[in-house]
Amino acid sequence: VTSYWPKETWLSVDHGVSRRTFFFNLGYVSCEKPDEYALLHEILSGIEHGGALYGWGDSGENALINAIAPHGLFLQCDPAPNLSFHRAVKPSAARIAPRRARPFDPATVRVAKKHYVAFLLNEGDTLKCMGTMFNGGQWAWPERGRVPINWGSNPWIVEEFPAMMEAYYSTMTEHDLFYSSVTGYGYYSPKHSTATARFAEAERRANPAAGLSTGSVYSVHDMIDACNGVLDPATDAWLVGRGCEGYVFEAAQQASLKFTSALQPLVGADWALFYWRFRFPPGVEPLPAAVVRIRQLAREHEAPSLIPVYAGSPADFKAMADALPADEFEVVLLDEFVELAKQIGQAQLDRDALDLRGAVSRSVTLTLRHWRAAPRSGRIAVACPAGWSVSPASIDYADLRAGESRALEFTVNGPAERTATPARIAFHDSGSGRELGLRVSQSGTPAPRMKPPAAQKILAARGTPHLDGTGRGWGGIASSALDHDLAALGKGHAAARYRWAWDANALYVLIEETRAPATVAECPHGLYFGGGEFKRANGVSFWLDFSGRGTTENGDFAPRFGFSSTGRRDLYTCTLNHRVLVSSRPAAEVFTSGAPGSRIIEARIPWAEIDAMLAEELLPVGGLRAAVRPGYGFGCQPLLIESHEHQAYRNGARPAVDTGAAVTLEAVKVQSGPPTGFDADSLWIELG
Repeated sequence: VTSYWPKETWLSVDHGVSRRTFFFNLGYVSCEKPDEYALLHEILSGIEHGGALYGWGDSGENALINAIAPHGLFLQCDPAPNLSFHRAVKPSAARIAPRRARPFDPATVRVAKKHYVAFLLNEGDTLKCMGTMFNGGQWAWPERGRVPINWGSNPWIVEEFPAMMEAYYSTMTEHDLFYSSVTGYGYYSPKHSTATARFAEAERRANPAAGLSTGSVYSVHDMIDACNGVLDPATDAWLVGRGCEGYVFEAAQQASLKFTSALQPLVGADWALFYWRFRFPPGVEPLPAAVVRIRQLAREHEAPSLIPVYAGSPADFKAMADALPADEFEVVLLDEFVELAKQIGQAQLDRDALDLRGAVSRSVTLTLRHWRAAPRSGRIAVACPAGWSVSPASIDYADLRAGESRALEFTVNGPAERTATPARIAFHDSGSGRELGLRVSQSGTPAPRMKPPAAQKILAARGTPHLDGTGRGWGGIASSALDHDLAALGKGHAAARYRWAWDANALYVLIEETRAPATVAECPHGLYFGGGEFKRANGVSFWLDFSGRGTTENGDFAPRFGFSSTGRRDLYTCTLNHRVLVSSRPAAEVFTSGAPGSRIIEARIPWAEIDAMLAEELLPVGGLRAAVRPGYGFGCQPLLIESHEHQAYRNGARPAVDTGAAVTLEAVKVQSGPPTGFDADSLWIELG
């Protein structure tokens, strides 16, 4: 089956014809073209489980990925010429594998006090890329071979097009390495696909013959809950099942090093270095700005550290490498990168820096991991600067076995005389030889933020409403009501009324539709809503600002809900700046009911879940649960959504950028965008 995309699929019609595929051109968004969407699923239901959907479509890749998930298919973008020829040609040898000039030996890898950089070329998982000598001929660029570059691949392509892959494998240099890209065996949603385990096992079987020892994880369209490397059990099982030695998490948002239950490293990329050409404001040259960001990360993280850079060309990567001082940085291939991650992770603190922020002491966790056959024993000895102390001052451990990890808890105590001067506490692990530095400081308790003078105050009364989708449980809760009317703004037809409430455990919201949109568009399932239909279906979104910085389009936390007449409880997702792209976390209880024009959304969002997703610097001391009390407040701005074309904030502005996962989170919006958080169109929710 081929999903025909007029923009590019004509390039590969020969491929579809040679394979006798059925061509169609249908919409993938249920709330926009329901008849086409129903026909689409009738077609997809006839494809063998575990099969491929070729082509692409105008609906966006998130809609495509989520539509094929229930059918257990993977997507293969194939607009490239002559694929029928490439498929027919036989390789010169029975077994096709990369031919490296120098085979990799993990035993030769030694960690130095450097920052290690890995360059990953993007989108090697597709026939569109592999059939065009990598993104339009980059394999032939003169800079290839002059700097270590990791080239994405797909074990399915190696199996199906061995002669085409032989052309790459036979012309590799010692600076080229292939890795299992994006989601491995095809492009699919590990979170939602009914064939996730099947695809992971296929990758595990195929990778050794294809010479793919490392992999990557791509998570921008609610594909998994591993945003920023948060490993829920299903994601962990998927990564373990893929069988790679380790992974780069391309869209992790923040530089990080985490490990699966099988001790596979998962190295997170900083958001500014993921598709870095699109991460900087107009007028800023992306390449030198990316180099500046790499050097900033080196200052923020004590060496040795790991810095992945995703997307670019051989010329870009050569220029970056030349701009990084050799005594401080080293560019490596992913197999060495993963081995370095293992050695760095032998002893790893749960944080790079600790600010007591008014507290007397805080706990830190040091995790020990071991990969070698012989058991490891040793002592963790702590050295503190004057005035600081750590208890216990040392911990002995014994018999740490291969594949085992062990967490050790320490308490860091600040000086009796408070000082904001940063210091460094050293943790030395005699068993691995690693010394870890923890930057510590002791700032005062942050002052409570006050309502910006121009913002409108909305009272969230204290109470615990009973939620059932009817709104009747809000009786006796005297919260203020806020009306939002697209018609009054000339932006659509829908109107809604908002109320908020709170208790010690959660924030509650009641949203009542007071006028139906011109066209009723509801998602059939939370899978599609989370994958991006929240910007097309009838719904509401509101950003919450806990930091006092104002809005960067979506704020610090933006829950999104879809109106439903069917009693659904899964039309919910969220967006967070600086932490994740789009995720089904935090867990929220959601109830809906009502006919169009009077539909209702009720939701309960636990404070603890918001705490878990916000960066520590955005949280009050002790987290939200410790801070919420009468008088506590935070910024808010609702966005009412009638359709992709009809949506607006209270000042009438549409989102300045796409409200989906591709939003440039670092960009500070101008006055023509949504309310700033400090003007009269902004809201301040105050707990009463």
